[in-house]
Amino acid sequence: MAQYETRHFINGEYIAGQGGKTFDVINPFDGKVVATVPTASEQDVSSAVAAAAKAQPAWAALAASKRARVLRKFSDLMPENASKLAELDAVCMGKPVSAHGGEVETACDITNFFAGQVEQAYGQSSLNAPNHLNISLRQPFGVVAAIVPWNFPTMITKRWRGVRLLNHVDKVVS
Repeated sequence: MAQYETRHFINGEYIAGQGGKTFDVINPFDGKVVATVPTASEQDVSSAVAAAAKAQPAWAALAASKRARVLRKFSDLMPENASKLAELDAVCMGKPVSAHGGEVETACDITNFFAGQVEQAYGQSSLNAPNHLNISLRQPFGVVAAIVPWNFPTMITKRWRGVRLLNHVDKVVS
């Protein structure tokens, strides 16, 4: 069994939780403690949001094709790390490693789909109102802090969190 990094990743570095509280991650198969993880405090979330807000202008300035390329690179890295992802799902959620096989492929498909959607964010125009040109622009919302369910992380990360939200926001803090 590998050792796991459990600190928060904020502003490009791993940090312990500022509140000092932790919780144990229990392997549902054998009841053993897999890791002790810092609980994110309000200060931690504020730090993460501030770091994301600082990074947001550079991300937003990238062409859609470059943002899509980042997502596709993420997709390319998943198969290379499939055994690690399967192990994490198994020890944290109790999912058998043998049942994990198709999840990485599906996660890659979802990630690549949404990478394509990043490049398809078009605005619309309408001449339906007399003497008016109505224009809608698809623009990112900015930084979002989200609390998400965490069952079977390989799939939820791709479906609910980063990939999907990157179509509509610049940074996701979860």
